[in-house]
Formats: sequence, C-alpha cells, structure tokens
Amino acid sequence: MSIEDDIQQGTVQNRVHLRSARVGFRTHPYFLSFAIDSSHVDEGLTKLHLTDPRLIALTSYLSPAYLRVGGIAADKLLFKPDTRESKEKGPKDDELSSKPDSSATNQKKWNGTRFFTGSDWLALHKFARLTNTRLVFDLNVLVRSNSSSQESDVWNSTNAQELLTFSEKNALRNDWQLGNEPNAYKRQAGRPLLPEQLARDFRTLNAMLRQSLFHQSSLLIGPDITRPLKKNHCPEKGVLKNHQNESQNSTFNDQNSPQKNTPKEFRSSCIEKHCPSKHSLNAPSITPSELQSSSPDSKSSNSNHSSPNESRSDGTDKNYPGNTNGNERKEKELNESFPSETHTSRTDIDRSLNEYKNTCSDYDDRIDQLDYITPAEYMDKFLASGGSDVVNAVSFHQYYLDHNSSFLSYFSPETFESLRWQINTITEIVTNRFANHVQKPPIWLGETGSCVGGGVPNLTDTFAASFLWMDKLGLSARLGISVVIRQSLEIGNYSLTDVTTLTPNPDWWISVLYKRLVDTRVLTFATPNSRPTLRLYAHCSPRNNITLFGLNSGDELESISFAEPCTVYVYKLKQCWNEGVTSKNLCLNSIPLHLDRDLYLPKLKPVRIDIKVSNQYVVMEPRSLLFMEMVIDEPHACNSDS
Repeated sequence: MSIEDDIQQGTVQNRVHLRSARVGFRTHPYFLSFAIDSSHVDEGLTKLHLTDPRLIALTSYLSPAYLRVGGIAADKLLFKPDTRESKEKGPKDDELSSKPDSSATNQKKWNGTRFFTGSDWLALHKFARLTNTRLVFDLNVLVRSNSSSQESDVWNSTNAQELLTFSEKNALRNDWQLGNEPNAYKRQAGRPLLPEQLARDFRTLNAMLRQSLFHQSSLLIGPDITRPLKKNHCPEKGVLKNHQNESQNSTFNDQNSPQKNTPKEFRSSCIEKHCPSKHSLNAPSITPSELQSSSPDSKSSNSNHSSPNESRSDGTDKNYPGNTNGNERKEKELNESFPSETHTSRTDIDRSLNEYKNTCSDYDDRIDQLDYITPAEYMDKFLASGGSDVVNAVSFHQYYLDHNSSFLSYFSPETFESLRWQINTITEIVTNRFANHVQKPPIWLGETGSCVGGGVPNLTDTFAASFLWMDKLGLSARLGISVVIRQSLEIGNYSLTDVTTLTPNPDWWISVLYKRLVDTRVLTFATPNSRPTLRLYAHCSPRNNITLFGLNSGDELESISFAEPCTVYVYKLKQCWNEGVTSKNLCLNSIPLHLDRDLYLPKLKPVRIDIKVSNQYVVMEPRSLLFMEMVIDEPHACNSDS
C-alpha cells in the first residue's frame, strides 16, 4: 500500500476520542530499559562489546535507561577487586569468613562459580557512563553460610561488602538486586530458598546500603520472581491458557493453597508431562570451602535464558527433539496465515523451532517441585516477611512463550493478554502488602522478553516478535508498570542487536521511535468496536502532543478515525519488500531503516496527514505497527496544566 493511501474516506470502524483523554499514570523516565546477562560478565568481559563504538552508539540512542546486569549466573558471581592475576588464583576461604566444609559430597558440588574483577567492574561503569545509563547489578544470593538449618542458612555478604567498598573508593554508584528468580532455585540450583530466608537476606543488604553515606541513596529492587502462574494449572505448551479476567481477584491464603486442593498425582503428572528428560541441576549454593577448589575459569552450566550455544537454566537438553509433527504443523500455520507472502526464512524457522524445542522449557514458574508454591505466593510471603520494609521497587520476570509455542502465538491476542493477568496479580499483592505503608513502591518487569531460553533464531530476532514488544510497552504502562527491562541488549536470539554483527534488530528501531515519540504520561482512552487484533495505546509526546501507537496483528485492514480535527504525523512500520514477517529488515513508511557508516540515525520522517472531517481515517495494514503523533489545537491533557 502506498503512502498516498494513508488517508481515506468511508465507513469508520475505530474512532478514538483523545481530546477527552486524561493522564492516568506516569512511568519512570527510564521506563524502556535493557539488560546484559551475568553469564557474559566473567572472562574479562570478552563476550561483550562494551568498548565497541557500534554498541556504545546503539545503546546511547536508547538512553536514558537502566542497564541491568543479572541472570542465573549472578547467584554465584564473585567479585575480586584485583586484576586477572587474582582472578586466576581464586578467592581464599577466609575471604568469606565461614567455616570450611570438607565433606566429600560438598567438595563435588556445582563447580560453576564465576568471577569478575575490579577492572571488569570499572569497565561496566564506564560503558554505563558513556551511554547515559544507570547500572542495576544483581548480587550473589547463593553465596551462603555453611549450615543445614534454615535459621542459620543466610546469605554470606562478605563478598558483596567488598564490592560496595571498591565502588565507594572509585566513586561508582548504581542500584542493586539480590538473586535471580529465587522461587525457582529448587530446580535451577538444586536447593530451595524460602521467601522468609530471602527477606532476611534483603534486610541484610539494605542495612549495608543504609549504613554507607555513599550507597544509602541506591535502590534495592526485588525479589525478581518468575512470572505469576494461575493456581491449580499445569500449562500446555506455549502461552498459558484461560487467564483470569482483569476483574477477578487473586488470594493467597492457606484455604486456596495449591498443595491442599491439588491432588498429588496431578502435580506429579504435570511435572512428568513437562519434564520428560528428567535432567536436573544438582547445584546447591556456594560454601566458602568450595571457593578455593572452584576454578575461576570454569564455565557455568547455568545461564539465565542463555544463548542457543549455552546450556539451559533448567539443566535439560536443548536438542530434545519434541514431537515429529512440528514441521508439518508450522508449515500449515504459515500457509494458512500468510498465503500471499513470501517467507524466505520459513525453513530456518522450522529448523530452529525443532532444534531448540524442549518440553521442560525455561518456565521456572510452572511448577515448584518442592512445595508447589506459586511465584505469586512466593512474592506475597517475601513481602509479608519483611521484604516490604526494604525494597524500593517490586520486580518480577515475564516471558510470553517457549520453544514449543506455535508461530501464530506471536500474533495472538491471547498471548498479548496473558501479560494483563500477570501484572494484575502482582499489583494486587503489592497493594495489599503495602496498604499500611505511606507509599506503594513502583513495580518493575525486572527481566522480560518474548521467548525464554535465549529465544529462537530467525524468529525472536525478527519483525515477527516485534508485535509482542510493542504491546508489552503499551500494556505495561497502561497497567501501572514503572520500568520494563528488556532481555537483552546484546547476545541471544532475542536481543536488540544482531548476535554476530551488532546490526540493529527490528525491536531496536521500535525502541528508538518509542523513546522519541512517547513520554512518561500515560493516557486513558477508549477504542470502541476494535477487533482484538487491533491494540492501541496513547501517551503524551515529549512535545506535549498526543502519541497514539499500537499494532494490527490480524490479517485485515484496520481504519482509525479521530473525533476532532487534527494534524497527524504517521510512522508506519512493516517488514521491507516481500520478505515476510520473519524479516530483520524494517521499513518506516516504506523506507528501509539503516544506520549510516558513521553510526548516525537516518531521518525518521513521518507522513503528515491533516484530518479535517470526521469520516476521514488512517488505514493500518495487516500485521503492521504504528506510531502517530497528533497535534490538536484545542486544549487537551498533554498541552494544558490540568
């Protein structure tokens, strides 16, 4: 469709009333943020490109933002203030001040300890400074005291204190997390960590921060649980089914506890169904006696949502073949959904979906095999046990899909809506637990992406996954999420940049446009008569206009009309040429988007449309994304003091 066809006259299907819209919520200025996985921090940061001018430029275009360094590897990531010479020697037992454990069993425990040095820490902060981002660092909660009792099984904070001291000496400020998806440690790390224990560890870290004049203004964010899961539900492959409506309440009392009203055989069959390979990580926490024998250069078999060449965080085999009908099913879905498009990457998609298929995928929130405590219950108990007194922001992780998910799930309204129930569940817990506090803390998506386990090559790094990213940005802000941290900035098949070339992926371009056209003020408005595949959101723009943005994931044209005369600057986003939705080439108003050789952005030119009569409307193509900045002469929520 040509640019000249952007405006038409005729029957209006979707009329928006934006002049009467009101500001309902304000996000954090760093709302759109991103992450680097902790598994890439060791080895002198050689896996990352923190000194590469390309990554520095690409990151700067997305600033200001938080840069989170976290993941499964963070739980046992140890700091050494000296250079790599000290790193090669490894820490000594007395450096973590705890009695050594000489038992043969403990000496054979997980050898996946990772190390980073003072020079690595300085390099991370330098990158953050050059890119106008603020570091959020996830500390090693599984470095624990050497005890079998829950009361004395506490986080050994000596190594963290060493990092705090080093940071203060070098005037390095950042914010902190403690642990990554702690509700899933039974399966990920071979040992549980109760929410009451985690709350106690958070109080320890909070005391350390507040006792320092230098660090006392740093944020403490947590507990970074996995995404909420409905009770008594063993999810099928792909997105969770039958989510609660927004108005439904979630309670977390003993009467509704799953371990009481869920038969043991159901829980067992659910685990059997989704974990047929039965591989498990036998990986308890680090004790000081193990540190000396741990090789600093050893590679962790635990990598949070790792890239395809790394082992999965649940310890299962990535090459589990799954069912043999996967190719036929994907082929049928592609043909039915996109009969008129050429899919140059169809073979690659099918190959990827089968190679990385895993029936016990990285859904750490599906089943807690110890007590069957849901992620939401873990969050509730953590806050009730004192966590609410120390966290500055409440965080949880969220991924929509796994490697078993169908291709069409990436365009399904049901997939989009799964996030609503998850956010509402956490919001209800936070509201209840902070009812007696002066102020309710903000809620963060502390780590989020489209597909767990590093993503799917030629799918989650293409335009096909951009519908989930666009909708997540809109829906999260509408539902009161302050910060969304995208996994990841680089490395992995769901990253914002290409794994090998650092070329911007489609989601990077969408993020750039979002940063330039959308500000923190979220507008409430209604879109009557919309199909579920048309999803629109509205914010104020940095220029105090109104920005309407969203997606059409369906296979029909959509029309958007306006109740008041206005001038609209339209940014239409779609794959280029006839490559199909699995293209990495993104076009803005039919013009391909590329950085020039000096890493400068191209001119992001909109199409100007003057809306003068009520039966004029803007056409939105099937499977396309859209930003529209609207200039309305009359007073409205974004250009007035009201």
